[in-house]
Amino acid sequence: MRAELGKLTQTCDWLAPNTPKRGKTMQDQRSTRGLLLAALFLLTIFSNEVSCKQPKLYPQPNYETKEYWTRDAQQSMDRASRVLQQLRYSAKNVILFIGDGMGISTVTAGRILKGQLKNSSGEEASLAFDEFDHAGLIRTYNMDRQTPDSASTATAFMCGVKTNGYMLGVNQDAKLGSCSTYDSRQHDVVSFLKFASEQGKATGVLTTDRLTGATPAPAYASSVSRQWQDDTDRNTDDSSPDSPEQRRRCPDIATQLVDRAVNFTVLMGGGRLKLLPKNVTTMDQFGGVQVNGTRSDGINLVERWSSLQRQLGRRPVYVETADELRNLRADQADSVLGLLSTEKMRYHSTNIRSEGYREPSLADMTRKALEVLRKNSNGFALMVEGARIDSGHHANQAQRALYDVLAFDEAVQVATEMTSIEDTLIVVSADHSHVFTIGHYGYRGQPILGKMVSKSSDGSLQYPALVPRHSESHSAEDVALFARGPGAHLFQSVHQQSYIGHVIMKAGCLGWYARTGNCLQDPESATSAATVDPRTTANGATSTGLSKAALDAQQSMDRASRVLQELRYSAKNVILFIGDGMGVSTVTAGRILKGQLKNSSGEEASLAFDEFDHAGLIRTYNLDRQTPDSAATATAFLCGVKTNFYTLGVNQNAKLGSCSTYDSRQHDVVSFLKLASEQGRATGVVTTSRLTGATPAPAFASCVSRRWQDDTDRDTDSSSEDTVEQRRDCPDIATQMVDRGVNFTVLMGGGRLKFLPKNVTTVDQVTGRTYRGTRSDGVNLVERWKTLQGQFGRRAQYVETADDLRSIQPDNVDSVLALTSIADMQYHVININSSGYREPSLADMTKKTLEVLTKNPKGFALLVEGGRIDNGHHGNRAQRALYEVVAFDEAIQAAMEMTSIEDTLIVVSADHSHVFTIGYYGRRGQPVLGKVMSSEEPLRYATASDGMQYTTVSYGDGPGAEVGRPRRNISEDSPESSYDYRYPSLVPRSTESHAGEDVSVMARGPGAQLFHSVHQQSYIAHVIMKAACLGWYADTGNCLKAPEAVSTTSPGDIPTTTTKSAVAKVSRQNVSLVMSATALIVMRSL
Repeated sequence: MRAELGKLTQTCDWLAPNTPKRGKTMQDQRSTRGLLLAALFLLTIFSNEVSCKQPKLYPQPNYETKEYWTRDAQQSMDRASRVLQQLRYSAKNVILFIGDGMGISTVTAGRILKGQLKNSSGEEASLAFDEFDHAGLIRTYNMDRQTPDSASTATAFMCGVKTNGYMLGVNQDAKLGSCSTYDSRQHDVVSFLKFASEQGKATGVLTTDRLTGATPAPAYASSVSRQWQDDTDRNTDDSSPDSPEQRRRCPDIATQLVDRAVNFTVLMGGGRLKLLPKNVTTMDQFGGVQVNGTRSDGINLVERWSSLQRQLGRRPVYVETADELRNLRADQADSVLGLLSTEKMRYHSTNIRSEGYREPSLADMTRKALEVLRKNSNGFALMVEGARIDSGHHANQAQRALYDVLAFDEAVQVATEMTSIEDTLIVVSADHSHVFTIGHYGYRGQPILGKMVSKSSDGSLQYPALVPRHSESHSAEDVALFARGPGAHLFQSVHQQSYIGHVIMKAGCLGWYARTGNCLQDPESATSAATVDPRTTANGATSTGLSKAALDAQQSMDRASRVLQELRYSAKNVILFIGDGMGVSTVTAGRILKGQLKNSSGEEASLAFDEFDHAGLIRTYNLDRQTPDSAATATAFLCGVKTNFYTLGVNQNAKLGSCSTYDSRQHDVVSFLKLASEQGRATGVVTTSRLTGATPAPAFASCVSRRWQDDTDRDTDSSSEDTVEQRRDCPDIATQMVDRGVNFTVLMGGGRLKFLPKNVTTVDQVTGRTYRGTRSDGVNLVERWKTLQGQFGRRAQYVETADDLRSIQPDNVDSVLALTSIADMQYHVININSSGYREPSLADMTKKTLEVLTKNPKGFALLVEGGRIDNGHHGNRAQRALYEVVAFDEAIQAAMEMTSIEDTLIVVSADHSHVFTIGYYGRRGQPVLGKVMSSEEPLRYATASDGMQYTTVSYGDGPGAEVGRPRRNISEDSPESSYDYRYPSLVPRSTESHAGEDVSVMARGPGAQLFHSVHQQSYIAHVIMKAACLGWYADTGNCLKAPEAVSTTSPGDIPTTTTKSAVAKVSRQNVSLVMSATALIVMRSL
């Protein structure tokens, strides 16, 4: 099939140009070609037609000026100042929204689709929950699986206990499929919804799946198999070790829905057939035909539900159709059962296009449920699942999945409009992610679903997949969580999935949190927190599983109560760590590798920044690209302004590669590091890439092309529209580092050749070979740096080797330039396994830099980049990339140990993600860099539909695939044994591409609380400048409080250019914030 890709370029000439067009690089064209080839490939398979019409781009908004990013940052920081008011009271009502399979890449793609359906470019759009005040990350692994299923994850977030795969409402001691060993007293765990119903609250479960499905079921049921949705499923389950007679001892899930959820107020979803016996028919509204129920026991559970409700003196209402739901009068119903489909409910994309019967949408169901639930004066608890997101992904039908994200979003919006943030906690998360990526350097506003595949209007088109499977796989990566209302502040970092259940129970004062008084403060009376042993289930029995989960949750909630102390002061020091290409899937895989290198299963391990007190998500798109590059993203997080692809240190008005139109006064933007150096603080840049690379360069340089690392690069750039003479008016990046970065204290990284002329040689310590510099102008920039530092009266030290670096005596130097490699530094996995020369590690460089920087009594600002994560991914060499994550983590740990949380803000983020996935239902503890192991006994490697094995991690594109070649047979491969191994990819490209999904940000120290939700990437720089009192934040007094004094100067208007910083001041707003935080610390309930 891959051979078809090459044929298409012959039909559509514009897809395969022979020479680069002016102003457009070859990489631009390869990137565009790779994405479009994938789209055309699909079109060929499914319609046998190829259209060479270029796809349209949706229009960008006109408000994204260079000034916009500052205003946007101010609004986000204002939100951060308001959210603490939500800490005061317990939640009368709680709503948990679960997007089944809604990983971070799905959230990003859904957001873009939402915008594009309103005829905007899409990247700037927001989902309803993007606006929530708190965000965090959730670790989803099961007790026995690296990649989870929905039953076990639902048990975690509803009952507060992690369990094994394919079981629900039971702890890990229960045995899958074994009713003969099942003991409800020892194994059952209870959901927050069941606790709420026992306390007299109204309760509801809504889903677009069957009501007996894996996610809704743990709300009311306990089952050793998620498959046992009705008695027929249970009795015919050949995978169970029990006999049919033994299995009959365990009630099926549908029976438990009616019997154990008898006090639930509203139950709505699909799956009508599971509640009806085989001799009863019901109307399938879509087909217009009668279908039989599936139960073998002859019991009509719909009638049983109605009978039970009437016995309890309630007015039950049963509905099957959209009209019946619309006509339901909330004031005339005490309990509602809505079985709105015979099986799963329809995909939203199919439903809204139907010319006949339409099912109620998830928003319709949510609205009606809330009308009924809010009648209860005690409050309510509700779980809402957008289930068909998952189904769409499983079938590789991205359009169906993403349209269901929009339906889910509409339901969340309804809930926010019908409830109050003062008394209702709303939590939005996912049970797991999928091996779904978006990327390939698409232009800003390009259709997220690909307009070229015009025959996919019903959403049935299947997008490409690497591994042939009957059903696409879940992913093991962390998922996002968003929250607003009372208790939302307790979601502030990286949490276990079971933590969700505990926060809801604490905020809503449910279960043992209510019995022991360990709740948030109630509006009417303050309940003192008791010292309790959180190791009991609802019935008082001890549960080993719940004990660990509850104790872990307590520790996390204690952390959330402590973090407010960081609001008091401004940051004397700031450190920004950037993992280049370190998306959330890479973070998860790196965390697992860290644990496995210590001989543990790995999933439970933590990276240093996992323990940081605050988290958020970062939107990475460039002004002109859906999928970003590192130069533009670095400009955003260093300078606070989003800009265009491949440009750095300039705003969006600068033109790529055009020195003739460049005007520094109109185009340059300034980094927080430059501002810190102007204030007299020590400043540093450390990277494992070249110091002239795309990420470090905006710290000190402004350039209309990231490629112009030295003058030779600039003069030979054939993609530029300018003549060579015109380009020479723009200084190259290496020159700017020496001249414009003259006041930087420490500069460490690779790229030595960029600073040396061609007639000067230098030794590559790794190989022992001699190389010539690459500069054509004859200038030795190393010598120039030394001269300039001497003219300022500084004791300057230049180093090239690891020994030279170790020998630096901080007390004897004022400035350091370390060019420790001739190009990029070595990969960490190669370096640590070298039998010869070893370059300094990123941790070594960070430690030495901090020894020098911390001498300055005014403080310091530092950028540290783990640059080779990105390079490893570009080569499909996952082992190299993930070992770089481990090295990056060690550098962060070093910084934590050498600084104080009281005066140092540390921020950890990424510039972008990659089309890199981890998944395929692997066993817990299987090597993250190895092949997937079957979950069935005996222990063996899993095989796909083609009979071949596959790896735990893989890529959407890159050199791991070859044009015209079938999928690789890796049965004889040992991927984890070689750092040269190229992991499989789908689309063949010379270099793997970035992804367009959000990345995480983690922070600790003064100002860290300002990272709390979903933010633009430019927001990072603004938080740093506000926290450290730099630039116009200092000029206008719009800073966090300084330890020495409090100023009440109001912030001035936002300037359009950056000026030198004045004495630190603080606004009335921030004084009020500090006072509120102090009061809340005293009032905290734990």
